[in-house]
Amino acid sequence: AQRIIEAEKRIDELQAAIPKTEGEIVKAGDAVKAAEAAAAEAAKKSAEAAARVAAMEKEIADLPGKIAAVDKQVKDAEVKKPAQLDAFKKHQAAVAELTAAEQAMAGLIAEKAKLSGAGQTDKAAELSKKISELVAKIDPLNKATASVPTAPAEIDAQIAALKKQLADLNAAKGARPKELEEAKKVAEAGKKSADDAAAKIG
Repeated sequence: AQRIIEAEKRIDELQAAIPKTEGEIVKAGDAVKAAEAAAAEAAKKSAEAAARVAAMEKEIADLPGKIAAVDKQVKDAEVKKPAQLDAFKKHQAAVAELTAAEQAMAGLIAEKAKLSGAGQTDKAAELSKKISELVAKIDPLNKATASVPTAPAEIDAQIAALKKQLADLNAAKGARPKELEEAKKVAEAGKKSADDAAAKIG
């Protein structure tokens, strides 16, 4: 009878311990989930840091080619500038000549319209001849002024933009290696954190 009482007491103790044990199992499960989430986040950050390093290494490797290409663009633009300025001056002169010719023709047409009577035939013929001459002059001027060359201010702005791009690339060439070293340190620390986090759930 005593053994039965002791057995029942032991059963009661075990049953009382079940909720506590279940709680410990839940806590342990939550701890595992938290560790797995932390490991996943650490691995993600590590991968992002490694990707930044790879991107910076590629950028640094590409810089000399970019600098050479933009430097060539600057030199080509400066070589072309005198011819572009000359083309703009010629265009401006042609526009002025065209305007004068159109005004002169308008005046001749108005003058011819005022003529009347048989005695004005010679004068009308002379005006018609002058109008024809102006028409022959205006047609090529219209073609010459149809395409507007780049204005001097725009040419200078384009060259200035290229020079700024070149200066920025040269500045990056000097700064990026140091930035890369810092990025590598961050990546190494991130990898260590990821490895440590993975070891906790391993």
